[in-house]
Amino acid sequence: MMYKTILHILFFAFTVHVIRSHPQCLDFKSPFLPSQAHQFCSQYSDFGCCTKRDDEHLKNKFENIRSRVRSSTWNRCQGILKELICQNCSPYAAHIYGVEDTRGDNPFPGLCRNYCETLYDNCREIVPFIDAELGNRVNSMSKNAFCERVKNADIDYCYPDLLQNPILTGNVSNTQITSEGCLCLEEYFTDLRNPIFARSPPDGSNRMFIGEQVGLIYVSYPDDRDILPQPFLNITQKVKTTANEGDERGLFQIAFHPEFLSNNKFYLYYSTHLHHSEYLSPEEENRTGIPRDHKVRISEFVVSELDENLGDPLSERVIIEIYEPYWNHNGGELFFGDDGFLYIFVGDGGHREDPFNFAQNKSVLLGKVLRLDVNTGDDNIPYLIPRDNPFRQTAGARPEIYAYGVRNIWRCGKDVGDKITGSGKGRVVCGDVGQDSFEELDLLKRGANYGWNIWEGTECFGSDRDCLVHGSLEEPIHFYPHAVGKSVTGGEFYRGCENPNLNGLYIYGDFMSGRLFGLREDSNTRKWTNKELFMCGSDVCKNGLTGQYEQYIISFGTSLKDELFMLTTGKAKTNKYLGSVLKIVDPARRGNPEICEAGRTNRRLNVVNDNAGTVSDASGTTDPRNSSPSINNLNVRTCSMTSTLICTLMAFRSI
Repeated sequence: MMYKTILHILFFAFTVHVIRSHPQCLDFKSPFLPSQAHQFCSQYSDFGCCTKRDDEHLKNKFENIRSRVRSSTWNRCQGILKELICQNCSPYAAHIYGVEDTRGDNPFPGLCRNYCETLYDNCREIVPFIDAELGNRVNSMSKNAFCERVKNADIDYCYPDLLQNPILTGNVSNTQITSEGCLCLEEYFTDLRNPIFARSPPDGSNRMFIGEQVGLIYVSYPDDRDILPQPFLNITQKVKTTANEGDERGLFQIAFHPEFLSNNKFYLYYSTHLHHSEYLSPEEENRTGIPRDHKVRISEFVVSELDENLGDPLSERVIIEIYEPYWNHNGGELFFGDDGFLYIFVGDGGHREDPFNFAQNKSVLLGKVLRLDVNTGDDNIPYLIPRDNPFRQTAGARPEIYAYGVRNIWRCGKDVGDKITGSGKGRVVCGDVGQDSFEELDLLKRGANYGWNIWEGTECFGSDRDCLVHGSLEEPIHFYPHAVGKSVTGGEFYRGCENPNLNGLYIYGDFMSGRLFGLREDSNTRKWTNKELFMCGSDVCKNGLTGQYEQYIISFGTSLKDELFMLTTGKAKTNKYLGSVLKIVDPARRGNPEICEAGRTNRRLNVVNDNAGTVSDASGTTDPRNSSPSINNLNVRTCSMTSTLICTLMAFRSI
């Protein structure tokens, strides 16, 4: 028993020691790889806290001091002076200067005892040029008093011994592949009612549009942490939803036309009310056996000609409507592919087990992925059918269908590709919410049958125990059991600049368990590997960062610069202001700020352009389907101070 107790104490001590040893710069952010080798503080060219401009500034400071000291002092002390000045560039600068917990100014680095005594004995004349206040007293201080004054509160971070500390040097990495550990979050916007999407238009404005499930859309400027008080668009009267917990109806998604900069067109996916004439009589419902609860609608809108931060509610042009038999499983994803066509993800109509077999029936649009050409050039023609849609020539099939056999796809991520190589560009991965056993992640493919309601995950569903006789079914790239989570929230591929270690990682979550995961494809084998992603503890996530988030992960979104945001809420009700938009941050390494901040603009828009379009092949129709996640209790995976190491290690465990 005593032996186990000692082991526990040692493990606790080691854990606390390791978790505190995270790199951090003087601006309280993580280190980065400079764009080019430093000419002055060259020892930090591979990984550190200085930009090219910072390095030049430190060199100028060094030369300025040179002009002010005696030549004998300079010859004796220039090496020490350079070492001290360059600690500004150390990946552990915040720790060396003892400012990791506050924004105080400590101009003198923390020194190890032997080094301090050498400095005091030989070069204390240079102290006033580094720290004027300390320099005024250094000659009246004893060696012991001086070294006590400049020692680091945490001896592990004293200079220069930290350079040989294996725990610290082992944490310094400029790797850009598969090295993600625990993550932090940066709170951007709060007090939202079920924030359902966050998307940025391709117009260079750096705006991000945030939608609430009730039917309100707001314009935000994430670079400024600013959200405009007046809604961009209010369609609450058209949106059908309730304040009931877990109601899946509402506003779902926004998609900006690829030519948005010139035509100002955007598209909305939402559930709406039936007209009086659309309600089924009891006789009609008994005859068909299919109820009718509401319909989902995809509509085109344009921006106001008076203000580019306002949508024109009167400009709505309905593209397609689909009747929904039940309140749930509405799908809700919408985006333009790299081919310029509009992709619409429609759920199976709701209830359990797809009772009407909609997902496998290609004569209806429920349980499908649709692909439309909305560039008709004629407002009287809502859409055209792309010539290469897979079932365009199939008898009895709806030509709009691009893929089928889906239950309730909730959120997809379209990869914009690696910024340098372009690898991965165009990949689409979606989360399809399961029923009894599995949640799955699917790679979008033309003509694919994803198997619902024949199978769930890769297991035969229900009474059909010989499901493979149905022909070729597209297997998910990953699926997980309900012991892990019960309602997948599809994510986004990270392709931003600020977190290089996350490059190419598909980050997604589970609505009900509150857990985060990352999928990565091996470029050689084309196999996908999954790992759970954990939040760092408060020892790492500080100075504006947090490891805490509300329990329900509703969605993910990206800024114009492809930085990744997570949308959460504390209660899945449309009348509760408990939603947040949080930016995902890797505390271990950031991108070079000189590159990441290039081209950043804070301009406010107030002028708009007019419409445009192109053509294809003809058709247009109507039929039903949609959905957001369900509810239950959560298990937010946030690591406490004493468990960050454990969580970081567990993050490399595949499910």
